[in-house]
Amino acid sequence: MEDSYIFAMDLSGIPPQDDTVIGSIRFDYSNVEKINKKFKKKFSKILRKKGKELRRKELRKILEFLNGENISMGAVKCTKYNWDKRLSNIPKQISYKKEKLYGILYFLALKMQSERGKHYSVVVCKESFMDINRVLSTCKELAEYYSLSYDFSISSGNLNFMIKIADYVASAGRKFKHIDLDEFDNFTFLSTDIPYYYVRYSFKLFDKRK
Repeated sequence: MEDSYIFAMDLSGIPPQDDTVIGSIRFDYSNVEKINKKFKKKFSKILRKKGKELRRKELRKILEFLNGENISMGAVKCTKYNWDKRLSNIPKQISYKKEKLYGILYFLALKMQSERGKHYSVVVCKESFMDINRVLSTCKELAEYYSLSYDFSISSGNLNFMIKIADYVASAGRKFKHIDLDEFDNFTFLSTDIPYYYVRYSFKLFDKRK
């Protein structure tokens, strides 16, 4: 049975220079157009801005709006220190290290808002600094192992308002402290060092076990 929800995902911050946050939002299919119209009307002055350009006050208003509309929001944060730590665990000869680590982070962002046995559509932002298809390949492999099912499509924040909102959520995950995000009932935040058992599985370092 297909789920009635669609995810949108984007990221904020690129290691090793910055901490990185994967932002995700989950919409009910039947409400996408309604939320789109309401969001554009309420935030018309900032629609051309990216999340990193917004002040905390502006991001808070966006979170308040999404929370009030019962939109599920998620952010998975990996510090640049923990990113470097995981890179050090991976043999130098292995290709696409960055993409596979991002694939794990994308999976974690989806997993905390998904249920086993259901099928979800996911739209992700096309990133210029990495091969997004490699990212999604790793994400799919982990999803299958954990009995989660996703169909991915690739777009950009300029063309898809859901990705633009996911960018705002990702930026909030970078700019706000965890305790500040706790006030939003529909916001789930995870700070992680990228669990090593996911690294082991995705990079085929040892036997495939949980």
